[in-house]
Amino acid sequence: MCLALVGLSAASAQPDSLTTAEAINSQVWQPFMKHWGERNAEAFNDLHTTGVLRAGERTIREGEAYREEIRQGFGRPQAPPRSISFSFYTRVFDDEVAYETGIYKIEVSMPSGEMRSFYGYFHVVLRRESNTWRIAQDWDVSHFGDEPIGQTHFDEGVPLE
Repeated sequence: MCLALVGLSAASAQPDSLTTAEAINSQVWQPFMKHWGERNAEAFNDLHTTGVLRAGERTIREGEAYREEIRQGFGRPQAPPRSISFSFYTRVFDDEVAYETGIYKIEVSMPSGEMRSFYGYFHVVLRRESNTWRIAQDWDVSHFGDEPIGQTHFDEGVPLE
């Protein structure tokens, strides 16, 4: 499968696009990585709109149902340490809405000491509410057709800085 890579870099971005990307990074993606890794369900849920739509390969959840799933999932005792990082393929903005695609990489420290990596392709729609960017829609999959997503796909994007 061929993917179009539309990267955002300081050299090619318009000043307003760069400012928007920086705002989204600081208001959404950097806190997302922190709160997801720390399993801070309330802070993580606050990164989403009230009526967030979350779709995966087999499920769709909205609003409070999604928030409750996060609370329960993040509250599992004895869960191994983990982290998440992002690499972007597309970042499109206007004043109130943004659309972003890319690859996420999850690293989990297994009880054996082994580090395992998992990948997914994401699409998100963000909305600016009261001057704060939030995730309004989030969709992801672990395969492009029959091909599992992996490090090569992650490396093709523009990493979150």
